[in-house]
Amino acid sequence: MQARYLIIINPNANNGKCKDTWQLIKNQLDAGKVVYQFRLTEYHNHARLIAEQYIKKYHQDTSFQNILLVIGGDGTLNQVITGAKNIVKQDQRLHEFPIALIPAGRNNNFALEMGISLNWSQALNAALSHTNPHDINIGYYYNNFNRRYHYFLNNMGIGFESNLLNSRQKSHWKWFTNRFHRICRFWDILVNLYEIKEFPLSLVSGVNREQFSKVVWVGIYNTPYFDNNKRFMPNASIKKPSLDIMVMENKNILFVTWAIFLMFMGKRTKLKSVHYYESKSFKINIPSIEYANIDNEELGGHFYNAEFGITTFQFIY
Repeated sequence: MQARYLIIINPNANNGKCKDTWQLIKNQLDAGKVVYQFRLTEYHNHARLIAEQYIKKYHQDTSFQNILLVIGGDGTLNQVITGAKNIVKQDQRLHEFPIALIPAGRNNNFALEMGISLNWSQALNAALSHTNPHDINIGYYYNNFNRRYHYFLNNMGIGFESNLLNSRQKSHWKWFTNRFHRICRFWDILVNLYEIKEFPLSLVSGVNREQFSKVVWVGIYNTPYFDNNKRFMPNASIKKPSLDIMVMENKNILFVTWAIFLMFMGKRTKLKSVHYYESKSFKINIPSIEYANIDNEELGGHFYNAEFGITTFQFIY
């Protein structure tokens, strides 16, 4: 059966460079007479809506093998997967389309984990030549407070990391930040360390329950990568049907500062105030409003009565 590619492009990915990459890809698709349609995202979470619309429109069309081809980074791919999964949950008559990726974002951690080339031409050739999907493990998060499912390819963070991301998103110095991002990153870390907030946390995995009173950061990992391609959790892997968890306590602000700087350098700390777990499914309860992010995309502030686990999606690579 001939494949039809329903292409979703984030033109703003990688500081707008993805728009130029798309023109090169489009020329190659046209030259090869590939059957495709495309949409450019125009606002945050637009990719999620486009994926939902495509599945609604084409789920009964069996004249082609419909494939969602994402051109962008981890955030765009996350939105497409989330849209596909949520629309199928809402309407059982629908089914998920397999998804392929041409990595073109600033963060391409998922592509690194899957061994997908960061060269757009090689990634495109692989996506066009392979049409048999594989089930790939990803994490899910369900919050009983707002009754919403979220999915993460790489990781989810609550606390310090998300406060840091939130402060970056609100920065009015985008030009300076884009050109001197390393200086700005360490400045943001210092500011957020000065304003660090602690919160209570309950972690339940099976019959085991852990209680913490002064947590500053929780990270849940499906891949080893953290913060722009840094390999931090070496045991985390898409190939495992489990998630890796990191809980950081504030028992000493100097130790916390040291641990966080090590993490942003891509190194794992062995301090006693940093705890590591692995589980197929677990629950987290946080009775205070804390910021969270998924795959480096801001989620905003929430209470957490949350369930975590592993699910799959069909991926072509």
